[in-house]
Amino acid sequence: MIEMNSSYRICICLFLLFMSVINPVQSEEKINQAFSKFLSKCTTESDYDPNNTKISDKYTLAKGERAFLDCAYTGIEKNIIPESYIPNQYKDLIKSHRKWTNEVEKKLLTRSERRSRTLIVIGRLEKLDSQQKDLMIEQMQRTREVMMEDIRKRELHRLMQPRINYNSMRGALR
Repeated sequence: MIEMNSSYRICICLFLLFMSVINPVQSEEKINQAFSKFLSKCTTESDYDPNNTKISDKYTLAKGERAFLDCAYTGIEKNIIPESYIPNQYKDLIKSHRKWTNEVEKKLLTRSERRSRTLIVIGRLEKLDSQQKDLMIEQMQRTREVMMEDIRKRELHRLMQPRINYNSMRGALR
């Protein structure tokens, strides 16, 4: 029977953690599905659909748009931020978007300018989040390799040690 020492247990935990990170597509799909479902709820509750609402005034918010955005921010906070590798940057995006929305109402910024700024920030976030994920995976792989090497060395050292003290046996069985 194999005795599980603490290094071995740590290695198993790291391996399980590593395996949970190694399949990011599945978790990204789940996050996107949850967020899309949340946005559908926002559309229903606010009676505003950003994809199907035509607004002629470039400085006016549509009816229900503010409620929709507040709901969408909550969706980002509940679905995206906890799963992100860069949560503070998403919080900053929400803060900036609120500011830009207020500027649209004050006629300091057009709707299209707000949209352009938002898309630029989202593009940066997407790239940064991906880089952070790759860095984390790389660090976990290195940690896993170091721990596996340590376990191999310890196991080899243990196997190299005699299991039976033959000198004691010789003395006892004379």
